[in-house]
Amino acid sequence: MSSGKKIWNKRSVLLFSGGLITFVVLVFCMLHLMNQRLERLNSTILKEINAESALLVQKEFDVFDQSIFLLRTLAETKEFSSIDRLIQEDSKKKFIAGYQIWKGKDESVRSILHQQLFIPLAADRLQLLSVTPKESETATFIKTQDGMYIARQFMLDDGILQVYIDVKKLNEYFWTSSLGNRSYFEIYNADGICLINPELEKVGVQDNRKVRLDYSKGNVVINSDFIKLPVLIQKYKIHGILGECDLLLSTLFLITDEEVTGIANLSILLGLVLVFAIVVFLTIFYLQRRKNHRLEVNNLHYQKEQALLKFEQLQEKMDPHFLFNSLGTLQQLIGKDGKLAKSFVTKLARVYRKLLSADDSGLSLISTELELAEEYFFLQKIRFGDGLSPLDVQLDLSLRNRKVPRLSLQILLENAIKHNEISAENPLSIRIYQQDQRIVVSNDLRLRLSGDESNGYGTQFLANIYDYYQVSGFEITEDKSSFKVFLPII
Repeated sequence: MSSGKKIWNKRSVLLFSGGLITFVVLVFCMLHLMNQRLERLNSTILKEINAESALLVQKEFDVFDQSIFLLRTLAETKEFSSIDRLIQEDSKKKFIAGYQIWKGKDESVRSILHQQLFIPLAADRLQLLSVTPKESETATFIKTQDGMYIARQFMLDDGILQVYIDVKKLNEYFWTSSLGNRSYFEIYNADGICLINPELEKVGVQDNRKVRLDYSKGNVVINSDFIKLPVLIQKYKIHGILGECDLLLSTLFLITDEEVTGIANLSILLGLVLVFAIVVFLTIFYLQRRKNHRLEVNNLHYQKEQALLKFEQLQEKMDPHFLFNSLGTLQQLIGKDGKLAKSFVTKLARVYRKLLSADDSGLSLISTELELAEEYFFLQKIRFGDGLSPLDVQLDLSLRNRKVPRLSLQILLENAIKHNEISAENPLSIRIYQQDQRIVVSNDLRLRLSGDESNGYGTQFLANIYDYYQVSGFEITEDKSSFKVFLPII
């Protein structure tokens, strides 16, 4: 009996010990899996932050390209005084240190047609003026006695435009603006020279260490020499006034190891029941935190998209392409049909007035949006003629006091005209009609073989408006012959 009890006690101890070890192993495995999932979530969020920041930086350079486009247009027409005034008055171009316009592309017959430098130091002026442009659009880094510059060449019809970019002032512009709270970026040219950096003393220094890191194998986490904390770093290609460069985006890495370790210790001490309760609590907390974070990200994304769209619309209002096309059409109308020309000017003014108006809610009456769409279509119809079929609008009058996102109809008309082939032999047809509680904007689908690539900001903005007001039903469909966008009526 005694020996039986001893055996039973020994077996019980072994079973209890084995069960306890198994329980501890299971707890650690579970927490290890949770930790891996949290790390994947962290990495996903950081990559999304980096991608959004990279997009914002590229958009800034796209704006600079618009400015350079204006300079090139004025250089082609020899309007030198307008170039000087544009550079000196536009706050976005304070980093332009000067320019040269060379007549002739062949180096043997090339001569300076006009030049202007806004640099007070004579030595720097002489050093920059000694730079001879090449017969291609290149970007050359120049370090002088007092500053650093990029000599950027652009080809003209009968010559070369050489623009000097003040690298120090360009850095000041970026680091006095806000492009993100948890990330910072650096830009290096093809030679590994740092052009943009939050630490000004590193600008102009050649350093290939970060550029040559292997970003193809997954997450690259390094200890930042700027903020002295771990950061997730990613590399993007960026194009603009500095030429083709490498954009390195660094985002502060989230640390969760201490929390996971604490949960593991508590789980082991309190037992299986308490561990189960903790797991349930952490699951609810994790889901709620993820939901709150998703709502915050969506709200922030909506605000960014709204700001970007408003900025892009402002660019379009002053965009030389749209303005010159409208003025060219008007010039043709004046000699042919004065009455139609007067109507054209009136509607053009109305379109600009409505585009310039502000509405913080992001919503507008359907009647107002329809009026803007019809006036915008009238301008495009004058320009493309028989290439556009008459706008087909079939909406119930009772809907006109309801609301849709502001500029939604104009955005969709613009997208249809911008991205599809238009010809008199095969005119583009656009319809606006009602389907249940949604407005449908439908157009023929004949995508251009070449042209501007859609960045999706228009439709993304509309989607974010509906998400912000928690309205479902926004939808985009596409088949071989048509493209449709469904706008829920609010």
